[in-house]
Amino acid sequence: MVLVLRLDLLLYMRPMFLESLLSESSILSGLRGDPTHIRVSPSYLAKTPGSCSAARAVKARPALVPDIDFPRGSNRGEDFALGPVQDGIDLIEFSPHDQGRNRGYLTTQAERHTGLARFTVHAVASYRPHIRTLQDRHLRPVRGHWVLNEHGGNESGGTLWEAFHWGRLYESPDGTVREFRFLRMGKADGARRSKAETALAALVTAYGSLAPKPRGREWREPFHVTRPNAPVARVRIAEIGLLDGSRDDLFDGTPEEAHTLYQRHAKERVREVVNTIMPTPGADCASCKRLHVCTDLRRTTGVLHVPPLEGRPRHVSASALRYISRCPAQAHLRDLRLPKEHEYTPANRRGHAVHAWLEAQHAAVDSSPCTVEDIPEDWWEQTGHDLDEEQARLGRHMIGHHTQICPLLADVTHAEPEPPLAFLDTEANTVVQAKPDLLYSVDGVLIWRETKTLHSARLRHDKLFRSFPQLALAVVLLAQKALNNTPEDSLVELEVLTSDGCDVFSLDPGDSAEVERAREVLDDLAMAWHREQAFPTRPGIACATCPVARWCPDQMKDIA
Repeated sequence: MVLVLRLDLLLYMRPMFLESLLSESSILSGLRGDPTHIRVSPSYLAKTPGSCSAARAVKARPALVPDIDFPRGSNRGEDFALGPVQDGIDLIEFSPHDQGRNRGYLTTQAERHTGLARFTVHAVASYRPHIRTLQDRHLRPVRGHWVLNEHGGNESGGTLWEAFHWGRLYESPDGTVREFRFLRMGKADGARRSKAETALAALVTAYGSLAPKPRGREWREPFHVTRPNAPVARVRIAEIGLLDGSRDDLFDGTPEEAHTLYQRHAKERVREVVNTIMPTPGADCASCKRLHVCTDLRRTTGVLHVPPLEGRPRHVSASALRYISRCPAQAHLRDLRLPKEHEYTPANRRGHAVHAWLEAQHAAVDSSPCTVEDIPEDWWEQTGHDLDEEQARLGRHMIGHHTQICPLLADVTHAEPEPPLAFLDTEANTVVQAKPDLLYSVDGVLIWRETKTLHSARLRHDKLFRSFPQLALAVVLLAQKALNNTPEDSLVELEVLTSDGCDVFSLDPGDSAEVERAREVLDDLAMAWHREQAFPTRPGIACATCPVARWCPDQMKDIA
């Protein structure tokens, strides 16, 4: 169900808000607090595939909290890599000669995961050319947030609307010039940032008043403006890449031009973000304030076979389990989204292109099977993946072989390519994510198909679960009836495509021996993931293809 609440935006950020509609909305179930306090930032406006609009709408209401108290969980390391970077830049710009602060920062750095500490040092060094100090004659750093806060609605109070941004703030000594900088983990790439994000950032920079950064529970309260906004004549918005110190300028204009930009590119997006409620279970579930009452998130139990985790739920996928078994440090640095290098080989890119092409074909309205005639010579160009001539040729052969075993050749009653699935394992207090390459039904049988592009199709059936943990997860989920299915009328398939041929391996969730083999593999991986807190390095063969190896102090650079 999609519920859109009516509002009219006044001036810059002043939406008239019909509170009665919100009070009747099921979005408030399981929450307590004031729903009329609304806060947005540019990051809220980004359109991320698979994100949940309901979780975002609730996040935009900071005074709303779950009506149950989650116990504090154990410390499993920092999960926000830009926080330490901000602290390091603050130290240089605001307290370069404060020995106490410097010692405290160095002590904290020493206690961080080594990979994160290495990235932090690199990122702060990359930012140094852009550093400004309080003594700068042209542009000085500003501590805190610039904040827009406006009351809208009836005279008895109505809705409090706030907008802020998170990044680096600077202004001229007389306050007439302001500059806001987004930080990007990799290289600056303004083309990847939506115009709505830039527009809201420009509006806040032009008209916002200064407020200190809230700490802890203070986040639930309105910002406390400490300095009214002085007239601003010039507004600049930029993005700094922390990998190489690169800079992209996104906006340079007057406050009036910033307002026009907001009206043109961000106004309707703000309306959509704050007031559109369409639950989409997935990556947002674990941090969502409504997780404990969301009826769109499937519940199951005993999938992971691990003791319950304290505190907020975590999320995990078969890929995450595979990464942590290979190298805990690599898994952790991936989760932190540190910049990657050489993440995909030419064969990997070919596999992604083949998957994308098959997904598009299987999503066609007529659900017709793939045919050789469907494959154009430049088939990969429509997938968004760049392939060289050899990989394109091999991929075309693989798709050609797929036409012999395309699942849509059967009398399919339902087919859903790449459906994002999420399940709350209530016993483990963990959101389990999965994404079959194709979920389809034939003669009442629910079939979960995974597709792999490999060099060779010579695989041993008894090794499939170890080689591809997603198959083990699929079998266990279907055996647990997680999709409201009957295990005896369900099937997991592995489609293997090579340049020379194809094959399909079938795995039966209704076969207790098959389920036991799948569970043995899944239990081993899940327990290793559950116990891990330090994320140590595990130098070895995985170093050769590790995309975050540059942040690892123990990388093996010469691997035979």
